[in-house]
Amino acid sequence: MRKRRWSIHEQALLFQRLGLLLQQGYTLSEAIDFMIIQLDKEKSSALTTGVEQLKTGERFYKVLSNLKFHPTAVSFVYYGEENGQLAFSLKTTGELLQKRENDEGRLKNLLAYPLFLLMFTAVLFFVIQWKLLPQFLQLYNSFQTEPSMFIRFMVWQRNHPVLILLVLLVITAIYLVSFTIFKEKKSPYELQCLFAKIPMFGPIYRLWHTYYISFQISQLLTNGISLHDALKFISKDPKKKYLYEAINQINADLLNGESLYSAVKRIPLWQKELAIVVLHGQLSGKLDIELKTYSEICFQQFSERIEKLINIIQPLIFTLLAVWLIVLYMSIMMPSFQMINKI
Repeated sequence: MRKRRWSIHEQALLFQRLGLLLQQGYTLSEAIDFMIIQLDKEKSSALTTGVEQLKTGERFYKVLSNLKFHPTAVSFVYYGEENGQLAFSLKTTGELLQKRENDEGRLKNLLAYPLFLLMFTAVLFFVIQWKLLPQFLQLYNSFQTEPSMFIRFMVWQRNHPVLILLVLLVITAIYLVSFTIFKEKKSPYELQCLFAKIPMFGPIYRLWHTYYISFQISQLLTNGISLHDALKFISKDPKKKYLYEAINQINADLLNGESLYSAVKRIPLWQKELAIVVLHGQLSGKLDIELKTYSEICFQQFSERIEKLINIIQPLIFTLLAVWLIVLYMSIMMPSFQMINKI
């Protein structure tokens, strides 16, 4: 029987409660044992196996990775185990996943009504193509009138559905094959840099990456780990392979005599202000505090950008629907007007 994956909501609740239990003095194994009694049989069995793996020395982030937990959750636990702030990392992970679920829920609610209208108008278009259009063609023939270009185009669509479907499938296949080949030729770091340059989405993408790196470095520094060791540890992030190349590029720049400020500034995945924060933090001796504060600012800006994007999507869809309805209106009324003109 196929195992049911943990939903984002279930993961968020698990991490928040585990974080709370750890803060109350439970060990990780005790906290998981406490959670097991509240879960269904399938998930209890999976976590029980996880506890056994922990007792044999397995890292918790690897247990979560084996259970197919969200990559962000796996990475946050990876850092939490290293910096000694596992409880805080678990609670933060739960909050991030909960926010993700809330944003996805709001987006689904915003899209529900427009998608219903889109399906409804698609049915109308089908009715026009297969019911009304033949009647209009009979009228044209009875008046011995040549149909308009728009009507001829609709007739062509009606008579060649297989060809249209075939063309769409070929275009989709070409796109998927091209994207796959392109993806294979690019390293994870190069792909992330390309995503960060996409208009409209790129700035949001960079804010998330900047939040992620500044937060993780700040937590490692707070635990007494040197900046050099923190970067080395980050380069081994199990779910963020692109960080290995990014950190290597920084190290290469440092070996070439460049400052850390210049090396960080040259990484296109991160906001330019990150380099300034690093420079100021080094000069003040409070790099961990300033990175933590800056990560909070980035996350706030990231949340605001997501909010704006969600608020833009629905009006945009309604605009596209309005254009689609105009096309439907024209497909019905234009033949009628033409018939009237011929009378």
